[in-house]
Amino acid sequence: MDTGWPVRKVSVFFQLADSSSKAASSGDVAALAALGDVPNLRGRLTCSREKVRRMTMVPATLPPPTHAGWRVAQTGGLLALLGLILGLVARPDATLRVLWFGFVPTLPLVLMVAPRLWRNLCPLASLETTASRVGSLRRPSTAWVDKASGLGMLIFAGLVPMRAIFFDVSASAVLGAALLGIALAIVGGLVFRWKAGFCNAFCPMLPVERLYGQDPLVDVGNGRCGACVSCTPGACIDLTPRKSIPQLLGQARKSDAWLRTPFGVFTTAFPGLVLGYWLTTGPLAPARATGIDWTALAFAYGTVATCALGTTLLLRGWARARKWTWRTTTRASAALSAAGYYGLTAGTWAVAWNLGGGAAWTLRISAWLLVAVWLIRPRPLPSGRA
Repeated sequence: MDTGWPVRKVSVFFQLADSSSKAASSGDVAALAALGDVPNLRGRLTCSREKVRRMTMVPATLPPPTHAGWRVAQTGGLLALLGLILGLVARPDATLRVLWFGFVPTLPLVLMVAPRLWRNLCPLASLETTASRVGSLRRPSTAWVDKASGLGMLIFAGLVPMRAIFFDVSASAVLGAALLGIALAIVGGLVFRWKAGFCNAFCPMLPVERLYGQDPLVDVGNGRCGACVSCTPGACIDLTPRKSIPQLLGQARKSDAWLRTPFGVFTTAFPGLVLGYWLTTGPLAPARATGIDWTALAFAYGTVATCALGTTLLLRGWARARKWTWRTTTRASAALSAAGYYGLTAGTWAVAWNLGGGAAWTLRISAWLLVAVWLIRPRPLPSGRA
């Protein structure tokens, strides 16, 4: 066997092979064999993430450049990040309003419609991949990525209660979080190959991107990687959005054991995080105070934790009672979370922009219709399997 496959063969392999596959079909074998110099895949092939990583043995290279249009758009994303930082310093109140009531509310729908659009344009990803061109070409182990992904989920859950206490009212807090994110993205690019150190590891948005982006309505293509260099050992949402979750869960998804995995817990807790976020920023929002209100902070964490625990128990119990598959459960969680998010918070956005109640209901109904289309439309299964 060669020391490594050419990049184009790796890309085809990952498109054909799913981590849960028990065997490669004859069509898969033929498609791979047509590329030449391919190991013998005939017979039964268990495509675990670790085996995929070993079989491909990608040389230490970086992807070739993508289309110029994407590079221009990514430059625009970096300029937007710079504008955010400057705005937080010069015009903090106006910048916070645009961020929390203009940009952030669009993200759930963007991720449902075209998750790779956001992944292609995210400025932190641009910083990480830029740093990777001058840094290490190491690829992390599967165990490291799994631990980092779990940490990212904990970070996301930990940030939700801080929204009302810090981020909604303090430009300094948002600025500090932005600068920390920039630093982590750059360090991740310097230490590991391409997007393996931050974006595909412990980025707090990654589990949300996987959940909302599992069945995109529109595929805009991969604007980051001209070809796959296997920077992470499987479950890459940039390469195969529909296969990212089953590859992450592996064999656990064959039974309800997946509900006990970190992503399974996140899936069932996510609607509760959305509800807790609304309660702590809306009806139960603390009064603005100078300094840190520890009582309000403890109350916010208690509220969010209670809501997350409640939906975890309810959704897990319902999924087991109805014998829902991982796919049905993750889709239900995503649809419930998105519908709840827009239904509960649309009024707050209307108030922030001095719009009437009619605008809030227009936003709610439009978002609900889009979520309904996302939920009920015909869709292919990853690798033809449930």
